[in-house]
Amino acid sequence: MLARTLGRLRFAQRLGLFQNRAAVSDSVFEDRFRADIELFLMLALALTDSCSDLGAKSSIALIPGISYINAPDSLSNRYQEFLRGKLVSELGRIPYITVINLAAAMQNDADRIEHGWYFPNDGHLSPQGHRYVADVLARDLKIRAQQPVQEAI
Repeated sequence: MLARTLGRLRFAQRLGLFQNRAAVSDSVFEDRFRADIELFLMLALALTDSCSDLGAKSSIALIPGISYINAPDSLSNRYQEFLRGKLVSELGRIPYITVINLAAAMQNDADRIEHGWYFPNDGHLSPQGHRYVADVLARDLKIRAQQPVQEAI
């Protein structure tokens, strides 16, 4: 009862503290965030179309929040897993949008970091986190640049 009560506090939710992994089903996330996901997809399409009009390529990088690394059993992480999966799936249907999903790379490398990638007080990327993300993006984009371009149909 104490964990449930503390888990309702706003700061506990933002930090992923006292959250029950099984507390929310994907259908609840789907209902709650449908409009947000649709807006994100429309903005991504508009951005990609604008880049295409300018002759530029576009990529969308999905960077996980602190709970993905530090609190994998939290409600916040469940939400991130749902949202990331939905966006990767939906954006993956559009041939001219490149999605870079940093979650797997960060999870694989999480045990090799000396200093945290996130500031513990607010969950934003730390200088080390920005450096790591920049390195992964540079490596990924370099590999993609060497691959033949697929024309959109």
